[in-house]
Amino acid sequence: MSGRSCCREAQLADHTRVAVFVDGANFYNRLRQCRWPTQVDIGAFASRLAGNRRLVGVWYYNVSPPAERPANQIARQEGYYARIREHPLATFTLGFLQRRLVDGKALY
Repeated sequence: MSGRSCCREAQLADHTRVAVFVDGANFYNRLRQCRWPTQVDIGAFASRLAGNRRLVGVWYYNVSPPAERPANQIARQEGYYARIREHPLATFTLGFLQRRLVDGKALY
C-alpha cells in the first residue's frame, strides 16, 4: 500500500466520526420558538445527527437558572441537567450568568 492511499484511508475514516456540541440556552429557546418539547433526550438527538457515523461525544453547555425563577422550574432544569450528565458520551459544562442592573432591572 502506498503512502498516498494510506493517507486517503485515514481521511475517509475521519469522516465517519461525529462530535456534537450543543449551546443549551440557544437550543432551548429555538425549541420553544418552534413549540417543540424542550426536554430533549440529548443522546438520541446526537445519535440522530450522527446517522450511520460513529458518535464520539456530545458536549453540552448551559448555565444554572437564575435564583429568581420559581423553585419548580429550577428543579425541572436541574433534573434535565442530571439526565444529560448520565449519558455515557456526554460532557456537561455549566457556566454562569453575569447579573447586572440596568435602570433598576436585573439583566443577564
